[in-house]
Amino acid sequence: MKNVEALVKAENNGGSEKSSLHSQLRFLVMQLRKCCNHPYMFDFAEDDINKTSVRKLVATSGKMAVLDKILRSLFQKGSRTVIFSQFTYMLDILEDYCNQRGWNYCRFDGSTPRALRNHSINQFNADNSAFFIFLMSTRSGGLGINLQTADTCILYDSDWNPQPDLQAMARVHRIGQKKTVHVYRLVSSGTVEDRILERATKKLYLDQMVNRGVSSEHVDSEGSRLTTAELLASLKFGSSAIFQSSNDLPSDKDIDNLTDRSRCEDTSNGVLKGGVLNSAKDFKQDMELTDTRAFQGMDFRKLLAEKEAKVEQHKMSRLMEKGSRIRKNRIVNLEGKGSGYGKECVPVLAMNNYDLEQGEPSIWRETKKKIQYVKEKRRRVIDNQDFCQVCGDGGTLIMCPLCPISLHEKCCGVSAKHLTSCSHHRCTKCSKNTSEAGGLLFACQSCPSCYCADCLPQNNIQFLGPSIDRFNDLGYTPNKSIHYIHCSKQCEKVAILDFGFVAKKFPTKCPPALNVSYAFGKSANILQEDVEN
Repeated sequence: MKNVEALVKAENNGGSEKSSLHSQLRFLVMQLRKCCNHPYMFDFAEDDINKTSVRKLVATSGKMAVLDKILRSLFQKGSRTVIFSQFTYMLDILEDYCNQRGWNYCRFDGSTPRALRNHSINQFNADNSAFFIFLMSTRSGGLGINLQTADTCILYDSDWNPQPDLQAMARVHRIGQKKTVHVYRLVSSGTVEDRILERATKKLYLDQMVNRGVSSEHVDSEGSRLTTAELLASLKFGSSAIFQSSNDLPSDKDIDNLTDRSRCEDTSNGVLKGGVLNSAKDFKQDMELTDTRAFQGMDFRKLLAEKEAKVEQHKMSRLMEKGSRIRKNRIVNLEGKGSGYGKECVPVLAMNNYDLEQGEPSIWRETKKKIQYVKEKRRRVIDNQDFCQVCGDGGTLIMCPLCPISLHEKCCGVSAKHLTSCSHHRCTKCSKNTSEAGGLLFACQSCPSCYCADCLPQNNIQFLGPSIDRFNDLGYTPNKSIHYIHCSKQCEKVAILDFGFVAKKFPTKCPPALNVSYAFGKSANILQEDVEN
């Protein structure tokens, strides 16, 4: 409703492409897509990010509530999934959800360095990998990636162009895939996402007709030429099953039917309707697009009309107050007694009618400056460790300015005045820094060794991630460009004995179900009536 004025003006202009409101309407469509994904994509919708519970995070979005049920069912059945989204901010919300829910995940988007991408993919595809979810942006993760160890692809939102979605699905359908693959597309019914999906289907239909149309000589396995009807029937591009759901949340039984790998494309069970595969033969070019002005039984055309009527009524009331003709005069008449003008009133330009305290309006406009608030950069204070990273002894130490590592002057061979960083910021074998190593270095927690991705040892490596507990206790903010490891079994023993290191145990049990039914269906309608009353 914030952009309702743009809608009214666009309708009055007949939806012309030359209208200056075109960019405003495109912005509005983008906001509607964010509404369908999660309301917390808007800054004003969430009070405090750090205080948002996982229950509230799931209950505020229908997609997130269904996704949570699907992920629990997939985890219980031993499946692994890749989740794609068009919005990196949506990936941030999904990342918070995974952290609070206890899912082990990997993530990358367009801003992820090359070395970190390769490392995440290798970790996810490793034998007996404990990572359950791979969060990925559709555009950056669509090409050149092999995730054959996953057997589920979830498209959290769709694109106007169907090709990126198809490429995202192909990341799981790779050579080496040994399981039945399921692809789930989450679509908010009766919203702008329905229109996006219809437009993508039309584009895909056109692509099928142009690139593999009836003009080419297609033959079947027996060598005879396919007829036009047979060719159109073979061009399939739609879904094989639709999960028809109302505003109520699906039950656990419905979700189990959805994630059942033994079902075929024609299986229909409960709200799961199979056998709805679309082909070019059944495609209707002149089909009506989804009406995006009606949602949840509310016709927004009436809201537009009511708002227009209120605006017109307000204008008429203003006209009645000030008369039927509102005219802005450039000349105002001021009292001329004692001015020497010779008349009772003195004509003066309206722009020159000001007092000394207010000042001349033109000068005020020219000298007006916007107040700029400069945010001070505050560097977080880091407490360095009280022992040398090389020899392990205390005494007089030199502090690394970039991390909590401390060193003896004789151990590092550099004085405190000339020390710019410790050995954890450069590969100990090839001397590459973070940028030269592709944006990622692997530093050992227990020793001064550090490796780039090319020099990383192949055996006895234990990956700890971008943060470790003892550095976090010293106030160090994790740096994504440095991941910590144990480069040998000896370093792991040192960490256990000296630092109290405890290996992270990956969860083997599915997290408990969240009851968020109060936010959907009949319960939500009752709550809405209470709010209105």
